[in-house]
Amino acid sequence: MSPQNMNDQQILNDMLMTEKYISSSYEHSLLESSNEEIRKAFQHIQQEEQDHANQIYTAMYQRGWYPVEPAHR
Repeated sequence: MSPQNMNDQQILNDMLMTEKYISSSYEHSLLESSNEEIRKAFQHIQQEEQDHANQIYTAMYQRGWYPVEPAHR
């Protein structure tokens, strides 16, 4: 599906899935990095990606596009 045919909900969902994938990729790189400087750079980038994902999630949740069930205690 091309972006021209996507509605706002689909676009945000695609963005969130992309952020999750990118964050996961950085996680693998972070865990396999033996250079401390590079590892810290991956940590920083991964945190930025997680922050982006949270912003997208929040936008979706506020619009009712990402319903969440309450946790059971």
